[in-house]
Amino acid sequence: GGAGTMMTTKGASMRWSDFGESTAEDLQASALERPLLSRSARRQPPPWFRKCRPLLLVAGSVVFLTTTSFIPVFNKRLFDRHFHYPLFTTSVYLLACFLGGIFYFLSKWAWARGLAHWCGDREAQAASPEAPWRRRPHYATARYWVAIVRATWLLGVAFGLKLGLGNWGLDLVSVDYHVLFECTALLWVALAGALVLGERPSRSSWAVIAAMVAGQVLLGLQFSSEPHASLLGITVNLLTPTLQGLCVVLTRYSALLLFPDWITKGNDDDDDDDGDENEEDGRSHSNDDGRAIQHRSARSHTSGAIRVWNVFGVLNLDCIMEDHGGETFAFHVDTLVAFTSVKLLFSFLACAPASLLMEGFLSNQPFWTAITGDNAGFLCWNLAIGSVVTFLLQAR
Repeated sequence: GGAGTMMTTKGASMRWSDFGESTAEDLQASALERPLLSRSARRQPPPWFRKCRPLLLVAGSVVFLTTTSFIPVFNKRLFDRHFHYPLFTTSVYLLACFLGGIFYFLSKWAWARGLAHWCGDREAQAASPEAPWRRRPHYATARYWVAIVRATWLLGVAFGLKLGLGNWGLDLVSVDYHVLFECTALLWVALAGALVLGERPSRSSWAVIAAMVAGQVLLGLQFSSEPHASLLGITVNLLTPTLQGLCVVLTRYSALLLFPDWITKGNDDDDDDDGDENEEDGRSHSNDDGRAIQHRSARSHTSGAIRVWNVFGVLNLDCIMEDHGGETFAFHVDTLVAFTSVKLLFSFLACAPASLLMEGFLSNQPFWTAITGDNAGFLCWNLAIGSVVTFLLQAR
């Protein structure tokens, strides 16, 4: 693929054209270098992933558990220092994370430019037009970023609303009650998955959900003992896990588009042959409405292809990043950083207006008046720490 390539994701067609003048040549060059792989081969994890999988699982689990436990307590400590501006705090975190992602790619680009300059001093290397450092990197093409934005923007908006409401709700009730309300997110994940992706939770999942809902009912019976209890606090802290459930589903949607099957769908060796046969015979057919339906074998108790449409109008989402030439660990790290940065940019755009209105212009004490010479250093240091933890939490 060059410009104008038609890319299909679960039955939905996306046309990319004229997103960059030199991207077509870059893609053609990278396509010539990569051997053509069947779908089953593409679903096989590379050797480095097989070796590092246990380490990645442990590291991801540690980062997730540490950051999710740390950030509520850390934010509550900040709010208790007479700085009750949760929306402003959230906006600063999100903007700092986006700027950190931009710094990452600028640093990487500067390093590549420096390497190109150093290597250009050598006549033999400078004479080769095929030198790797002479090609435009994927993160320097508009086409790459259009793919990231299209797969991420909706998640970013939902996450910005969720994060802003979460910090606001944390300021309305105690940490204990805030965390307990967050535990209802599993129910909203199941409901959002059914509505958005057409998923059906198993009986065991429903049993776990029912037990957690029962726990929340028992919690509600004791809520009168909460000194900060209010209808607003209850409402905000229930909206937060609802948006969290939607964010989980949208995260899976974005991941299916941005990362290969061996990361997002696992390795179904028994089903790969069926998938290849479907590819050889033509990956799609039309239903009565004329819509293309793609086949994908999956582990289930039913036979045949899964034909469940969701509200995105797509079926069996597939990675849209394969044409960008990324099959290395570094490429997937770049995509993860780009995904996190763009998501948090849209989250900032969703959260910042509410911060300016509710805690700025419409507040009796705007947030800029609460930043004084006495606490400026403390606030800057804590906001920087919170931004780093937020980025790790979102990129884990």
